[in-house]
Amino acid sequence: MNVFLPSDIGFVYVISNEAFDEVKIGMTGKLVETRVRALQTGAPTPYEVPFRSLSSRRKEVEQCAHELLSEFRRKEGGGTEWFAVSVETATTAIQQAIAEIEGIAAWAKKSPITLRASESEESNTIFLSLQAGDLLFVVRKSSLFGPSEILDVWFAHAALDQIELRPAYSREDVVGMSDNDEKATHDERPVLDEAGNVHNLAMNGREFLAQGDRLVWISDPLFDSPECVVIDACDYVQVTSRTSKIQVTEDGWPLLMNFFPERKIALSSEARHLLQQAVNNHNPRVLPGDIPIS
Repeated sequence: MNVFLPSDIGFVYVISNEAFDEVKIGMTGKLVETRVRALQTGAPTPYEVPFRSLSSRRKEVEQCAHELLSEFRRKEGGGTEWFAVSVETATTAIQQAIAEIEGIAAWAKKSPITLRASESEESNTIFLSLQAGDLLFVVRKSSLFGPSEILDVWFAHAALDQIELRPAYSREDVVGMSDNDEKATHDERPVLDEAGNVHNLAMNGREFLAQGDRLVWISDPLFDSPECVVIDACDYVQVTSRTSKIQVTEDGWPLLMNFFPERKIALSSEARHLLQQAVNNHNPRVLPGDIPIS
């Protein structure tokens, strides 16, 4: 099966073999099966991939996972990616590393973040690792002299929910469920392996940011010390939301990224201040519809 994998994202994975009491924690910009085939030569029992996860910062995630398990690293015979831990422990380390490297605390150090489409080899797709209860506000300035306003709110329903932001050149390159676009419900990456047996996180939303839009990500919105990240779209940005745990409404409908389970969004005074500040300071150089602001 053909897995759509842009050049700027890749995998962090765990490889195991029942004949050994160690596991391999590595990363690759290709399908993990290529790593398995290289290891399999001469091995008496098959290697398996019990866990893999996509990342836009795979090198940093791998390094963080290695540091978390440094005391269990193989000390003899080389092979710095081999660790004397169980598959479960290795998986937990990678998930923790993803939360640290692609979570809000890490992105806050780079805020405000600017997203632009690029034909170069530079990475322009980013992943956001969310925690249950995180809120993302879409801010838009629709007219030259009008104020910026909150257009939509997206919600993280479970820990380790993931949002992929991929810049694009034009409106034709992005789709949105809210706009009833024909291909909005089509999952470009439903599986993560060649055979089509390893499923990706379930897609629970597909929207887009228009040129000039601002995304305001707030974690712990009910607490007195929330974290906030501002992301500005200089070009169109395809937004794909995935969840680690499908949840449904009382009527049996799946909870989408822009479905808020409560009727009213509650924010602490500090979270409200951060959000209002991000809205007031929004000064895009281009408006939706390719209208430049001089």
